[in-house]
Amino acid sequence: MKILIVDDDPVDREHIYRNLKFSDSNMDIQESDDLNDALERIKTNEFDVVLLDYNLPPTNSLELILETKNNHAIATVPIISISNSSDESIALKCIQSGALDYLVKSEINSFRLHRSIINAKARFQLEQKLLTSFENAKELSEHDALTGLANRYMFDLTLKSNIQLHFRETKNLALLFLDLDHFKYINDEHGHDVGDVFLIEVVKRMNSCIRSNEFLARIGGDEFAITLTNLSDPQYANKVALRILDSLNDPIQIGELSLQASVSIGISVFPRDGNDSQDILKHADVAMYRSKSKGRNQLSFYAENMQEAFLQQYEMTNRLKNALVSDEFHLVYQPVIDMKSAGLVGAEALLRWSYDSNDISPDIFIPIAEKSKTINEIGQWVLDNALKQLSVWHKIDNSMFMSINLSPIQLSDQSLIPFIKACLDKYKINPEKIKLELTETALLLDNEKNLSMIQSLKKLGCLIALDDFGTGYSSVTHLYSFPIDTVKIDKSLMPTFSKHPDTLKVTKGLVAMINSLNLDITVEGVETTYDLNFCQGLNINNIQGFYYDQPLEPDAFKDKYLIKSKFHYLFSRHK
Repeated sequence: MKILIVDDDPVDREHIYRNLKFSDSNMDIQESDDLNDALERIKTNEFDVVLLDYNLPPTNSLELILETKNNHAIATVPIISISNSSDESIALKCIQSGALDYLVKSEINSFRLHRSIINAKARFQLEQKLLTSFENAKELSEHDALTGLANRYMFDLTLKSNIQLHFRETKNLALLFLDLDHFKYINDEHGHDVGDVFLIEVVKRMNSCIRSNEFLARIGGDEFAITLTNLSDPQYANKVALRILDSLNDPIQIGELSLQASVSIGISVFPRDGNDSQDILKHADVAMYRSKSKGRNQLSFYAENMQEAFLQQYEMTNRLKNALVSDEFHLVYQPVIDMKSAGLVGAEALLRWSYDSNDISPDIFIPIAEKSKTINEIGQWVLDNALKQLSVWHKIDNSMFMSINLSPIQLSDQSLIPFIKACLDKYKINPEKIKLELTETALLLDNEKNLSMIQSLKKLGCLIALDDFGTGYSSVTHLYSFPIDTVKIDKSLMPTFSKHPDTLKVTKGLVAMINSLNLDITVEGVETTYDLNFCQGLNINNIQGFYYDQPLEPDAFKDKYLIKSKFHYLFSRHK
């Protein structure tokens, strides 16, 4: 048996030591005269019992008793308080704090000490069993035995608590109510054992779609709920719901069975859709049944206005996935003009999307494509078609370049570099005739990885252009931290678009700064003679805008800027 005596009086320690050895000469006994030292010993040793003096400076030993009870790492040792005082109130304080016995030093003998230790160990073991039973019962009362998720009881408590917290802090909370589609059929057709495995796999997939601070509970046989807290934008619930729907696309394999899972989701938002947990849960349930009535495997908001906006976005996301297959994209090209000669030097490829006789603005569909990650596939289509077009035009004029926009999302695509290289090889294009345009958002997000990707693009021989410079994120450090060749001044800094009287001064300052770094400058949004004259007063390389032309279809571009210009050149030479 291993025992620790904690007492600052060496005479008392010796008295207790002798009585312990008298009762059992094989005892392993350690001694300490300091509370902090005793605590460290308890942390690093497995004692059977600690004999603790009540009167230890600077206060008393109660704080050590409480520390051992509250600290899980050292809560496995029984403590017996010892003291010179026979005051029953002190004894009661020690017992209430967690000591298992209280001995007066003057009454200690080997028999009494041995009996106290045996009783303390027995009581401690009983307490541990009761604690384990309580924790098991608490786990069963709060958690679902099959999935390990919080159950309906725990969910209700958590939802009420979160709503009270959000009510005080005026924050948004979203509740997702989920019901598995056709789960009864799986139980009836394949048995409850298969149904249980099916549920466990569904929960794994749903868990993979939520963050650690988001709360998933099983509130019924095939019903689940998720609470999303501290939301600045309730539309975040869209993303979580979509991740869950997507996670269930692939069938679940159970032995030789291949079972398809789907879920209907209803969403309500606090405080907009209700003031208490009952209303929020009821309205999420109503929205879920709306999803069921619309054909299952989808989501619905309780609020009609959010539902309508989401449905439009959801429909567009699905349409984007099929747009390439349906050949709904096409490219138009805006000429880039040399400032001094007024001749063509290049073109910018711009993506357009039309379906059902509707032209969708890039400002609308590009952000959706980026969110859904379809931008990677769409971006590769743009690169391939733009380079293919350039290879055709190079047969007429091989001096022109092609500018192609890259989304920040594409910089995370590991296949981007090999794809561009393959296109350059396929169409036999000099990479120096390609300008890849990036917005400063691409430089701000995940700086190190994006820098590495941009450097790899540069190693291919492609030119890098920084687009929309001067729109609010502009930083001089980007101009020399990244391998940039061209800076494109945003049209908002042109006289036609500027709204502040000092804007043109800012434009002149930016141009002077960029020139000092020996970078090429292209100005966008040149739409009037006033814009053109303003640019002529600056040291600018290229311009583009409606003053020369809007984006053109390939044939119109060729006829106006390539064939006619070529004939004009030959005719002048012949004369």
